[in-house]
Amino acid sequence: MIYWAAMITRFRVLSEDDTLSTVMAELLAGSQQDFPVVPVVSGGQITGLLTRKDALTALAGGHTGARVGDVMQRECPVVDESEMLEDTFLRMREGDCSTLPVVSDGRLVGMVTLENVGEWIMIHSALDRRGGRMVRIAP
Repeated sequence: MIYWAAMITRFRVLSEDDTLSTVMAELLAGSQQDFPVVPVVSGGQITGLLTRKDALTALAGGHTGARVGDVMQRECPVVDESEMLEDTFLRMREGDCSTLPVVSDGRLVGMVTLENVGEWIMIHSALDRRGGRMVRIAP
């Protein structure tokens, strides 16, 4: 299963009607680079993913007023929270996808990024080296 420690659970979502100016403000205000897109009335059903790369490409093309829905990746692969972290990591590497939304019963519950998986591995490795073991810390 995807360990909650490797999953981002505090993140911003966008709607298809948000503009790229909203995206740029979000990019500058925090450390999140990719954004799941969820309609306001969807009940958490994800409809796409807007990556920083796609947003910057649209901006560079002069599409400053574009809607997120016009720029996002609609064929966004998702991962179920029950999938093994190792399998998810391999899928991310093979698919050249640095961020995957995590769903439970079709609802968005988190995101997993290559950066967070790397952080989780480093923490786990450090604990193993000192003879410790991973402990669960309540999210």
